[in-house]
Amino acid sequence: METLRHFLLRAEARRLYRDLLRTLRPLDGATAAARARSRLAHAAWFWSRAGLALLASLRAWRHARSPRRREGLRGRLECPLVLVAGNMGDGTSAAAWLAARGVRACCPPLGPVSSCHDRACELFYALKGGRVDYGEAHAAAHAHRRYGGVREAFHAGWSAEEPVVLVTHSQGATTARALLRLLHASAFEGHATSANWVRGVVCICAPFNGAPLLTSPAFGGVPLPVLRTAARDAPGPLSARIAREGAAAASELQQPVGRQVVWLLITLGYIAEVLLGWCACFRRVVWDWRLEQWALGLADLPALLRSTHRLQCSGDTALLEITPTGAAYINATSTMYEGVYYVSLPCQVTEGEHALPVPTCSPLHVILAAVGAWCAKQPSHRHSDGLLPTSSQMYPQDQPHMYVRELSPPLGTPPSPLRAEEEYAAQRHAVARALRDATWCHADPCALSHTEASLQPESRLLEYVLCVVVPAVCDAAHARTVKSE
Repeated sequence: METLRHFLLRAEARRLYRDLLRTLRPLDGATAAARARSRLAHAAWFWSRAGLALLASLRAWRHARSPRRREGLRGRLECPLVLVAGNMGDGTSAAAWLAARGVRACCPPLGPVSSCHDRACELFYALKGGRVDYGEAHAAAHAHRRYGGVREAFHAGWSAEEPVVLVTHSQGATTARALLRLLHASAFEGHATSANWVRGVVCICAPFNGAPLLTSPAFGGVPLPVLRTAARDAPGPLSARIAREGAAAASELQQPVGRQVVWLLITLGYIAEVLLGWCACFRRVVWDWRLEQWALGLADLPALLRSTHRLQCSGDTALLEITPTGAAYINATSTMYEGVYYVSLPCQVTEGEHALPVPTCSPLHVILAAVGAWCAKQPSHRHSDGLLPTSSQMYPQDQPHMYVRELSPPLGTPPSPLRAEEEYAAQRHAVARALRDATWCHADPCALSHTEASLQPESRLLEYVLCVVVPAVCDAAHARTVKSE
């Protein structure tokens, strides 16, 4: 098996293929038959290599996580740590693991498929305490309740003097950005907030510029009424762009828009919420969709089955926000805030000119990475972590950004605890000197899949964030304060 793995990763094989492809590639003016043979040769080579990667992954894959150190985290962090999981994600076990080691951390339960605005409101009241208020204007615009449940405060003294650091995965990054926007606008009634209530945001595998694979006609699709809603609410030229893309999506599919895999799974979840959501055991053991603001009941079932329910046609869900169009809207309405540090840690499980999946990730991500690379409409979307293009994870389009070489995490075999302390300290100081506030600082991609990079207990990437990135953010903020004085 190791021989097979080495063959898959060997550069000589790629060079051999490139020579073969040059031979088969038709010259200008070649016949259509010759061009078809070249495309067929490329398809045969790509999918045979992807198939070999899948076989190797099925045969040998285990969670590709290096050995972890279980000690050494205590007392490292100056401010509370808030883990923000993505859609359908859960970081409570990671928060418990950190708490057991003396780190003040939490992972508030948020709506798994709710919009970033609703999730940001739930996050605020989970930290500050009180009844969740989604905002009068927002609730009226999207036809749901203004108030949600009562949350117990994790950090009742939260303020600019006692800020938090947000560590996010996937769509959790969008939630964090929405929270910053609401804090800056003092949108929470009775609270005089500012963006400086957050010291820094660390984003892992963030869909800054959308997830084309999940929302493609084959997998996702967004209902046309949702796109029209977004077009109505979008600012200026972006409104026309969303309307055009909505019409194009409708004509492209030649079927009702939004009736694909992702949409159907979410709709089945809504139906399960109606039928079984009353059961506390079901919510605790199986799943809790946390949709109290929508007040779903049996009377909503016919509309859900017909896909005409206000929730299914609303722009106030995560389904729109993970599309490239929805991400563009979020980027156009978001800004950067002085004194807040932004760090992006992208991941990637493809390599080479043709973005072949590596066999060290899970079989599912091998398949998704291969499909994503093959179906990508733009060359920049070929490389991915199995779900999100690497280019989408770097930084939000048209926002200030910089590459920080020192940020790239060393995820190989961990050194001894004493050596690790020295290496972490040196890297922490280097990162702190390189960081800039109000700027997206991004690293080289980590060789992890989207799932492997999630907020898991004993994760090497999470340990790196805790031992290097978060302390570096705190050091940089302290140095900035001293300099301004």
